[in-house]
Amino acid sequence: MSKIEKNRATLQRWYNEMWGKCNNALIPDIAASQYLRHDITGANNLMTSEQYRDLVGLGLHGESVKEFEYFLVAEADYVASLGRYVLNSGRQWDWVQMFRLENAAMVETWLPGMGGTDIFGFPQPHNVWTGKEVPPALPMTDKKNVVRAWFEEVWGSGNVEKMSELLTEHFRIHDHNCADRMISVVEYQQELREKLAGQTISDMQLFMIEEGDMVVAVVSWKINGKEIDSSKQWDFVQAFRLEDLRIAETWLPAIGGNDTSLIHNEKTAWSRGIMPVGSVLI
Repeated sequence: MSKIEKNRATLQRWYNEMWGKCNNALIPDIAASQYLRHDITGANNLMTSEQYRDLVGLGLHGESVKEFEYFLVAEADYVASLGRYVLNSGRQWDWVQMFRLENAAMVETWLPGMGGTDIFGFPQPHNVWTGKEVPPALPMTDKKNVVRAWFEEVWGSGNVEKMSELLTEHFRIHDHNCADRMISVVEYQQELREKLAGQTISDMQLFMIEEGDMVVAVVSWKINGKEIDSSKQWDFVQAFRLEDLRIAETWLPAIGGNDTSLIHNEKTAWSRGIMPVGSVLI
């Protein structure tokens, strides 16, 4: 079994056996003894696997799973997951998350916030990243270059005309503004033209992994507006599906950082059918 296959097997056990059965006692068997978290528990929160076991136990006490779907993307030492998790109590978590593994054990993770219906998972002010959390880049590919151009040229340079080269004619979005919508390139160009007017993006940190037609990115940047000292920061993990080297679909359920204008609410909770084709249904 290759390293990537072992890493994937670890995450399958993480979801099938631990989260799927609400069995937090398995965490020390799956995660490394020291587990570094850049997530809703803190921007740089190093904890033991036993501490995380106990934390998850508090959140899952008395719960059982009603609906659960997930999808994995693996490259090198990293595995990303897209998930939709609904408990019988009605709590729902939607996420895109990145993990780094060593010896097939999880040692680090990135999850600045989750969507869904549970405010516990929404981004919190105490988990703003410093930028050092983002890993060094892996080798680039044609698909990664498309996603990098999306971030650097469209968002970073405000070149909305570039979108016609990077997106399919109709683009499907599952994000913190709308759980599921289709939009044309022309319509999305106008949206971003208005959104980016008078703003510049700086201090961009970008990391990506790729498998098949999927690219998942860990990103942090600052947005500087028209007003003096109006710097805002976004920290997020976003997934993309590509068709013929164009972005056809994206998942971004929550954005962390310090931008209080971002809206996270129950209206954007994902429904069945939003996960990529081939997702595991538990």
